[in-house]
Amino acid sequence: MSTERKPSTVGGRRRPKTDQPQTARPAGDMRAAFQDRSRPQVVNTSFNFPRDFHEHMRRLAFERGVSMKDIIIEAVQAQHPMP
Repeated sequence: MSTERKPSTVGGRRRPKTDQPQTARPAGDMRAAFQDRSRPQVVNTSFNFPRDFHEHMRRLAFERGVSMKDIIIEAVQAQHPMP
């Protein structure tokens, strides 16, 4: 029982073989691209909220047109202002 091979979908898209091994191009100095420090430094964190509270926060954020993060930061800063 023989099965026919399906035609290749790769076709002529393969790279031509060369005798020379491919070498990586030297990367430029990327430090200049990352010098913009106009945004404040942040620390990522996560919270585990009860489902009801999360849903309440999500709806409140939607109604105000802001993110949940903005509401949480506003509430924490109101309760514990920075000196």
